[in-house]
Amino acid sequence: MAVEEAERALGGGADVAHALDVDVHDEIRVPEGHLFWSVGEPATYSLRIGYGLVRCTSEDGRHVLIGKSFNIGSLDSWSGQPRTYAARTETRVIAYKTGLEDFATMMENHLDVALAFLHGMAR
Repeated sequence: MAVEEAERALGGGADVAHALDVDVHDEIRVPEGHLFWSVGEPATYSLRIGYGLVRCTSEDGRHVLIGKSFNIGSLDSWSGQPRTYAARTETRVIAYKTGLEDFATMMENHLDVALAFLHGMAR
């Protein structure tokens, strides 16, 4: 699939790597109540939710439920900042974990994906 086709199909560069089958993630399956991370922990990876719900809760207790096709933890990971919210599963979850090193390697090795990603982020 061409980058342009992937962008049209997915509506943005953030999902292009997934559409092009660039393998930079590990599938993980966790039960309800699993804690992915807490506030203040080092951010070394991001998650793309494939199935289920994750509750993301800030230190002041505000929260949002995140589900299928959403990414969490990306900005924390890319910026090198500690986690700003806790992420705990509300249901069984299937997610795709991408480490910061794997993400950087993908961007270095697949310039077309990197450019499409930047294009999608700039929209």
